[in-house]
Amino acid sequence: MRIPRLMVTREHGSWAVVFVPLVVGIGVAGRFDTSELLLVCVVASGFMMYVPLQTILRHRLARQPSDGRQRAARFWVSVFGAIGFVSSLVLVLAGFPLVLLFALLAAIFFGGNFLLVRYFQKTLTSDLIAVAGLTLGAPAAYYAAGARIDEMAVSLWILNVLFFGSGIFYVHMKMHASGLKKQPMSLSDKFLVGRMNIFYHLILVIIVVGLSAVHLTPQLAILAFVPVIAHTMLGTARLSSRVRYKSLGFALLAQSLLFCALLIFIARH
Repeated sequence: MRIPRLMVTREHGSWAVVFVPLVVGIGVAGRFDTSELLLVCVVASGFMMYVPLQTILRHRLARQPSDGRQRAARFWVSVFGAIGFVSSLVLVLAGFPLVLLFALLAAIFFGGNFLLVRYFQKTLTSDLIAVAGLTLGAPAAYYAAGARIDEMAVSLWILNVLFFGSGIFYVHMKMHASGLKKQPMSLSDKFLVGRMNIFYHLILVIIVVGLSAVHLTPQLAILAFVPVIAHTMLGTARLSSRVRYKSLGFALLAQSLLFCALLIFIARH
């Protein structure tokens, strides 16, 4: 039997949205053992099922006949589904039953994103729902390290959602600016296009500072967001209809790695 070509997402940034929160959860917990390795297998297999599962659902909802792509999708769903199932089962038997709750939440967010994209196209809301699901690796990894769900686990999820939500608002702002094809852009144009981005980061600061004030997250957690806030505000001030998406992708990846390192350092000191 010939193994079908691997089906992976073309949205390269989603890899960071999945694996950076995982590293954050492991780093903050301060341990990496068998349970963490199994959790990584669960998350990675779930992520790898994303594209083939979408392919199957689209074909079935459209009532299209089975073809080579459909067969490939079923193959990879079976492979990664088996890996995820076995890894989850071992974790449950090892005393981590709430891994099933994380799997259920991820499935709910996947379904919400799929339906929104299918019936309303790709939007800011659908992207935020996807981020909420993809960042569940942070609390899940923290849980697998200590078999508990506490304030830190919840705050790690919230902080990761807020961080990657920042990138979504920033990219959508850039896409809007690119669509205007107006060069140069006046100050009023920049504010009009970037107002949602500015408002989001204002809310982000309020939430993070508020969580720190009531001791639900590390006191200096806001410092992990300083680089990305500075980057997005400077990007808004320099907004142009000319967007280099490849450079933008590398910049967001660098911001993700920096956020990961800073948050782990702040949470552990």
